[in-house]
Amino acid sequence: MKQFLIKDLDEDLYKIDHLEEPVGGSRPRLLLSKKTTKLKYFLKTYCHDSREIFSELLGSELGKLLGLNIQKVSVRVVKGSIEAEFRKRRIPPDWKPIAALVRNAFKKDFDILYGKGVVGGDTEHFKLADIEKAIRARYYAPDDIFVSFAKMVVFDAFIGNMDRHHENWGIAEHRSVRAGQTALDPKELVPSREFATLFDHGSSLLFELDEARVEFFLKNLDAFESGYILGKSYSFFLDENGGESNIFILIRDCLKNDTWKKFFKKAIKDMFNDVASLDIARLILKMPRHEYVEFSDNRKSLLFESLVRRKKQLLSLL
Repeated sequence: MKQFLIKDLDEDLYKIDHLEEPVGGSRPRLLLSKKTTKLKYFLKTYCHDSREIFSELLGSELGKLLGLNIQKVSVRVVKGSIEAEFRKRRIPPDWKPIAALVRNAFKKDFDILYGKGVVGGDTEHFKLADIEKAIRARYYAPDDIFVSFAKMVVFDAFIGNMDRHHENWGIAEHRSVRAGQTALDPKELVPSREFATLFDHGSSLLFELDEARVEFFLKNLDAFESGYILGKSYSFFLDENGGESNIFILIRDCLKNDTWKKFFKKAIKDMFNDVASLDIARLILKMPRHEYVEFSDNRKSLLFESLVRRKKQLLSLL
């Protein structure tokens, strides 16, 4: 089976537009533009281990398999001046020059209002009712936004995303809306906003597990499901009592909520009705081997177990 290619990044093709200093747990990244087309790209490396880069790639491919609007990712080895720029940033002492090249898929003449701007804060957690209220206050007829929001949460459950927060989602708004040049009829504003392309999935897909933990879980799959898949909390939004809970419990509760059940039912059905375990296995097998990334056969086996079990958990909620 042909694997995804890891090529050297040809720095002569790109111009560095912006250098981003990492804030908090964000990954060091550069904003590039292609000299010939002017298209914008993010070149993002890792903070903890290089498996984060592979998680970006596999997460993107899994999202496409599920029919999601998700950023396209490829993996590149960086050299020369671009490597030198990364080495100026806050990177691990044993950093290897590998990065995810991410196409900036945001639409022309649209800007992103990140979740923190929608809900009014980026460090606090919110109950789903608070998020819903904030979206309804800003957008007319927001059912399409709610469906996309539900799909994002379901996708997080599927890949085990550990880093969804209110700067990791957003809504694309036409610049005329953001500038206040809005039509009088709110119905005319609907085409002027849409849920943003999904992005930033490096903290997922078992990236943080070392080989010893991978081997342990392969020998103890029941403990893997009960303690790892169903044992971790998802704090992106809170339960009705304002507490953190496992993502599958949160989705289960959404399916009991009169407002949200139709959106989460649609999300699960749309994403998983036509996706077979063999489709998932093919994508995992296409993950390349590379000296810069620890991605063993054991890890691929556990990834498959994780994704199949997570899919089963989601379908069982319907």
